[in-house]
Amino acid sequence: MFESVRRVLRLLTIAVGIAAAWAPGPLGAATVPWPDSSYAYYAKQEALRDALATFGKAFGVNTEISKAVSGTINGRLFADTPSAFLDQLATAYGLQWFYHGGTLHVSAAAESVSESIEMTSEDIPALRAALEGLGVFNARFGWGELPDRGVVIVSGPPAYVNLVRRTLATLPVTRSKGMSISVFRLKHASVDDRTFFYRDRQVVVPGVATILRNIVTNQSYAATGVRTDPISTISVPSVSAAPGAGLSSGRSASPKADGPAPDTPDRLTAPAEAPVIQADTRLNAVIVKDLAERMASYRDLVELLDVPTALIEIEAAVIDVNTTKLAELGIRWQGQADNVAGGFGAVRSALPENGELALGIAKNASLQTILSGTGAFFLAKVAALERTGDATVLSRPSVLTLDNLEAVLDLSETFYIKLEGERVADLQQVTAGVLLRVTPRLVESAGTRRVKMAVDVEDGAILQEDRIADLPTVRRSTISTQAIVNEYDSLLIGGYYFEEKVKSRQKIPVLGDLPVLGLLFSEREDTAQKRERLFMITPRVIEMPSGDTPGRAPQ
Repeated sequence: MFESVRRVLRLLTIAVGIAAAWAPGPLGAATVPWPDSSYAYYAKQEALRDALATFGKAFGVNTEISKAVSGTINGRLFADTPSAFLDQLATAYGLQWFYHGGTLHVSAAAESVSESIEMTSEDIPALRAALEGLGVFNARFGWGELPDRGVVIVSGPPAYVNLVRRTLATLPVTRSKGMSISVFRLKHASVDDRTFFYRDRQVVVPGVATILRNIVTNQSYAATGVRTDPISTISVPSVSAAPGAGLSSGRSASPKADGPAPDTPDRLTAPAEAPVIQADTRLNAVIVKDLAERMASYRDLVELLDVPTALIEIEAAVIDVNTTKLAELGIRWQGQADNVAGGFGAVRSALPENGELALGIAKNASLQTILSGTGAFFLAKVAALERTGDATVLSRPSVLTLDNLEAVLDLSETFYIKLEGERVADLQQVTAGVLLRVTPRLVESAGTRRVKMAVDVEDGAILQEDRIADLPTVRRSTISTQAIVNEYDSLLIGGYYFEEKVKSRQKIPVLGDLPVLGLLFSEREDTAQKRERLFMITPRVIEMPSGDTPGRAPQ
C-alpha cells in the first residue's frame, strides 16, 4: 500500500517537473499573464483598491483584494515590468501579492498567517516538488520542514496558505502509523562505547547506539571512527590545570575501561516527538523510538553493523642487540630437516625446503623488514645471543583484538616533577617507555589471508645520568608506518641505536669469591656497548571452533 502511494508520488513529481520545464517563467510560481515590458499608471487621488482592480482588468485577470487593503494613489507611477509595479505598491503600502489560477490575490502584510501541515518525512521532498510543478509553491513566502516531527510549516497570505493546504489534500500521501518502539538485540557488535586510556590520552570507540544516534542527529566522529581526546582530568594535574591543588584534585574515581563515553548522552536531547535511541547494556540491545515506517531502515542498518569480525592476536617482541654482532653477520647458512631447523647468520628469507642447505655470503648483510615464517627461528638466534650478553629480550607481550580495532601495548615508567610557586605546589607527571599501537585489518584475496597493520611506535627512556637542574632527562623517539604481511609473517622494525654501560666481572671459581683475597683472583671491566633496538610484530588470525568464524568477515 505504502509503496504504491510512493510510486504515485514519484510519477506525479516527474510529470509536473516535465510540464514545468516546458512552461515559461520561473519554477515554483504560476506564470503571470502580463508581458515582460514597462508599465506606467497615472492616478489622481484614486483609491488603492480601485487601482489594483484597474490593473487586473488591463491584463484580463480577476482580482481578489483583502478588505484590509486601503489607501490612495496620487501621481504617475512607472515600473520596468507589471510585476515590478505591484512590488512598488507592496513596498509603499505594506502589501503581499501572488498570482494563481487566473486570479491576482492581494492582501495586507499584517494578515500573514502560519500553519503546520502533517505529513511523513519521506513524503516531504516529493510533495514540495509537486507543489513547484503545479505552480503553487512560491519561494517568496515561508516554507519550513521538520522531518523529525513529520510537519511542514507554511506561512504567507491567508489565500496562499489555504491554496497550499487544499492542494496537498488532493495529493496522495503516506499516512503515518505514529510513533513506535523497537528493540534490536546485538549478537556480535557492542551497543556501548568502549573507552580506554593510555598515557594522557582518552580513546573512545563508538558503539552501535552512538553510531545510530550520530546518524540521526547528523553528528560524526573522526574519519577513523575513533575519537581520541586528551584526558580532561588526570591523577596528577598540572599547575595550569589546578594551581595549588596537588594530588588531591585528581580523578575522584577511576574511569571504567568499558562503557559509554563520559560526554555522550544516553538519550537524544531533542523535542518530544524526535527519535530516541537508547542503549541497554544488560541485553546488549538498541532501543529505538521513532515513526513506525522508519523501523525497517533501522533494522537494515543494525543488521549491517552487527556482523562477526576477525579475531587477531598481536604478539610483539622488544629486543636489544649488540650492534657488533649484527655487523658480524656477513655469512649465513641455514637448513631444515622435518621439524628441526638450524642456521647461522642473518635471517633474510624463509627457511629452505626440507633436506636442503642454503649458504649466502653478503658484504653488508642485514635483517629484512619482513620475516617470512622465520619469526621463531629469529627469536631462537636472539636467545643464543642473550646467553652471551649480546642481546636482551625486554618484553614479549601478546594481546587479542578485533579486526580494525586498535591494540595498545604500553611498557612505561613515570616520575613526578615538583613545581613550586608563590603559595602553590604541584606535581607534574612525565612518562617515558615503549608504546606500541597496532591497528590490524584482515585482507582476504584469492584464498590468501594477509594482515594490514598501522603501527605507531614510541620508544623512550628516563635518563637518570643526564640531569638538568637536578632533574632527569627523557629520550623519546617515534615512528609511524603501515605494512601488509602474510599470516604468520613478522614485521621487523629497527634502527634505534643507543649506548649502554655494561659492567662485567671475570673470576676464578671459588678463589674469586673469597673476601678481600678474591680481588686478586677476579677482574672487573666497565664497557660502553652500542645497541640497536628491534621491534618484531607478528599478527595471527584466531579461528573459532564453531559457529560464526571471525576470521571470515562478510564481504
